[in-house]
Amino acid sequence: RRLAEERSRKDFLDLNEREIEILRLVARGATNREIAAVLCLSGQTIKNNLSVIFQKLHVNNRAEAAARAVEEGLISVR
Repeated sequence: RRLAEERSRKDFLDLNEREIEILRLVARGATNREIAAVLCLSGQTIKNNLSVIFQKLHVNNRAEAAARAVEEGLISVR
């Protein structure tokens, strides 16, 4: 269990600031289009970033990524 916790924390340490910001917006329910507008990026860039985030966190979708971030205390949905 401890090894799994350490691996989980390392996954989050691998995220850069932009990826964390995208993850925060995802956890708040923002769409790719909304995230792109807030960060002044293209929709394709957001899709690419989300793919990288999913790989780094070993998840398959937005809901799993957001849930992991909240569980780890990386982000708050408030």
